[in-house]
Amino acid sequence: MTRALITQNPVITLALVLAGGCLLYWLGAALPFLFGSLSACLVAATLGVPLQGMPFLSTVSRTVLGVAIKT
Repeated sequence: MTRALITQNPVITLALVLAGGCLLYWLGAALPFLFGSLSACLVAATLGVPLQGMPFLSTVSRTVLGVAIKT
């Protein structure tokens, strides 16, 4: 199975993001599901893994983060 076939499914990207968040949560880091997700995607992209974006989820996440910062 080639790398392109593995990452065609956005579920793989979600699993990567969740794994990064859970790792930092387990380590007791601050904002684990924000920084863990970013770190996991950064490492994967640096290694050349093509990630699948999810525009709707991205918009909802930015909205929730914006409301959280505002309050």
